[in-house]
Amino acid sequence: MNTKLLNKDIQEFINAHLDSNPYDLTLKHRGFNGVSMSEIAEQIDSKRRIKDKLPTWFKADSILYPNKSRLQQSSSEITARHKCELVSGTSIIDITGGFGVDCFYLAKSFKDVYYCEQEEELHNVAVHNFEVLKAKNIKAFNDDGLDVLKNSKMHFNWIYADPSRRHESKGKVFFIEDCKPDVIEHLDLFFNHSEKVLLKLSPMLDLSRTIKDLGHVKRIDIVAVNNELKELLFVLEKDYINQIMVNCFNYKGEQKSKYEFEWGSDSSVSYGVPEVGDFLYEPNVAILKGGAFKHLSHDFELNKVGLNSHLYFSNRKKEFPGRRFLIKDIQSYSNKSDLKQKLRNSQANISTRNFLLTVEVIRKKYKIKDGGDRYVFFTADQVGNKLVIYCKKA
Repeated sequence: MNTKLLNKDIQEFINAHLDSNPYDLTLKHRGFNGVSMSEIAEQIDSKRRIKDKLPTWFKADSILYPNKSRLQQSSSEITARHKCELVSGTSIIDITGGFGVDCFYLAKSFKDVYYCEQEEELHNVAVHNFEVLKAKNIKAFNDDGLDVLKNSKMHFNWIYADPSRRHESKGKVFFIEDCKPDVIEHLDLFFNHSEKVLLKLSPMLDLSRTIKDLGHVKRIDIVAVNNELKELLFVLEKDYINQIMVNCFNYKGEQKSKYEFEWGSDSSVSYGVPEVGDFLYEPNVAILKGGAFKHLSHDFELNKVGLNSHLYFSNRKKEFPGRRFLIKDIQSYSNKSDLKQKLRNSQANISTRNFLLTVEVIRKKYKIKDGGDRYVFFTADQVGNKLVIYCKKA
């Protein structure tokens, strides 16, 4: 960590060039005494990237930033605050500290917070920022969090971990053993030091497999921001074997929607084909990840278009955790001439649900421009008939 980056003239230069191309700056400027322009450009690039994600850090003076890959792995302030709704107590240890965003917010809910980060520079950056942001109840360890636990006799109210995906792991869907540290291998260690564990996991993990592999799961929060999946939060409690509650959250600005259901429980569902004038309902991504498809139909008294389509409809307008549309037209996909007449060289927002073609293929085939106020769903009903549903937002 080059503390000369904190010099007043360098900080002023960084703030004055947040809209500049960092690469161009390295070509046009020679840097400052003791600080290369590449270091300054990296700070500019990183600060610019966190403007919306971490506004508290962005607005504060004299904050230091790691490289962009470390920032990408960091929680946002929205998701960090969400964790504070799940945990509280006297003490918590974060064994995978990183940039320290989660630790900073956890410090608001605990008397004592222990931050562990093995990478020296990242540790030093986080500690400096804790001081700038006046987080005085965080004790930092420049060490592997697992080693800190192994060498400690302390008992904590909570243990927090954010396992990262191993570099050799490939593919969109992967399993918890593909992450580091391997929390399954170290569960006994965790429960020797705490009764409760909070895990932040990638939304690409398979839920069923992760529940089975971990055991002790009491609660799962699926967190989305602006309908983009961000985190899976697993609450583990030592020897817990009862029902698991799944909470699906979608944050949009200062508002959030919540839908909860009991994992493994069943519910009734009715199927049908929507009509013009009905309302079409599309669940948010957190609910889609949770798989609460039958529960939605039952809880909101909605019909489902098809088993795997995950679209719902009703002749009544209802509040719903997702998007709501008014159906203006509906037709069979087999009516190709009518389809061309309605879609060719038009503009629309295209979605596919359980359909044989991708959005990209459909756009190219019918020369459809993206955007506008028309929404078109390509899907299939319960018996496999391919449908095209034309909507507007409602």
